[in-house]
Amino acid sequence: MKNISAKDANTLCQGEQWVCLDIRETYEYEAENIGWKNIPMADVMNYLHQHKITLEAPIILLCNTGRRAAALGNLLHREAGYTEVYVVEHGMEGWMREMNLNSLT
Repeated sequence: MKNISAKDANTLCQGEQWVCLDIRETYEYEAENIGWKNIPMADVMNYLHQHKITLEAPIILLCNTGRRAAALGNLLHREAGYTEVYVVEHGMEGWMREMNLNSLT
C-alpha cells in the first residue's frame, strides 16, 4: 500500500484502468463527494469480488481523513493480496485543501 496525493489521484482516476473508490458511508458521500464510486468500507471486499477486480488492478481509496482508507488498504494488500493499493493522503479533508475546493456535491 502506498500513499498518493490528491492531485496525483485526480490525474490517475481519469484513466479507465484505475479503480477509484470512496469508502465513506453513504451519508458522508451524499454530503460531499468528488464523483468516485461510493462503496462503504464494509462492502469493498464484496464489491471487488463481484466485479472480478484482479489482484493486480490499481485501486485508489478515499475516506474522510485517510485513516479508514489506510486500514482497508493494508488489509487489501497484506491479507487479500492486492498488489497496487493507494490511499489518498489525508482523505477528503486533504483533497479539499490540496485541490483548493470549498464545497462539492
